[in-house]
This record gives sequence, structure tokens and C-alpha cells, in this order.
Amino acid sequence: MDALHGVKALLAASESYFLDRSNSDEPLRATCCALAHPFQLQLHCHPATLYHLDSAALASCTALIADRDSAATTIERMAARLLTAVSHLKAAACVKGRFFDRLDSKLNQLATLDSNELVSIDLQAMATALCRGQKEKV
Repeated sequence: MDALHGVKALLAASESYFLDRSNSDEPLRATCCALAHPFQLQLHCHPATLYHLDSAALASCTALIADRDSAATTIERMAARLLTAVSHLKAAACVKGRFFDRLDSKLNQLATLDSNELVSIDLQAMATALCRGQKEKV
């Protein structure tokens, strides 16, 4: 994600990588993981661009930005809530440039070296709890 958009005081505040070891074919799992960071860093009020390597994730993300109510699964509903809560969010393909180069380098490093940077999370449990919390408020 890039939240700079002309704001010179903001630097790269966070970098994270998501490895999906589930057998899920849900393309928005990494998107949900990425969208948690603006809230943790209190940057969700700044315009942001969310760069995707996966074309299916980009297509799903774009569809949910256009129509939040099209979400069918718990992961999609979680993504829809996060996507609409970040200010002026844009989705874009990440095919070249500084983000792509840094990402490619980091993923190669993580694949070949032992690292304490990898942390397991249960994204499905998070999405289920988020959806349950939304139903309780209605």
C-alpha cells in the first residue's frame, strides 16, 4: 500500500508480507491482511493505493470498491468493510516499479532465509468474528 500521495512527511511506515498456506481459493486473503495495517498505524484517513500482484485479487477488490454489497463470503465481507473504511482507496496492478522491485526482493529473501518476520494468523477466524460483530450491531 502507498499512502504518500504527495505527503512528504510520511515515510514507509510498515512493510508486511502474507503467505497463504490455506487451501483457499479466496483471492482477497492477502488484501485483507494488508488493509489491517492502515488502521493499526492510524493512517486509514489518508488516501491510499493498494497494489496487487494477483489479477483475481485486483478484480475482486475493484468489484467490492464499486459495490460493497456484492460480497458473498466472509473474507469478501471483511474486505468490503476494510476497503470502504480506508479514505479514497484506489486499487492498482503492481507489475513494475519500486513496489514491485522491493516486493520481489523481499519475497526471494524470505523464501531462502530463516526469518522471524513470518507470523501466523487465522484470517478466516478474524473474518468470521468481524461478520458476527456486524450482525450484532444491526
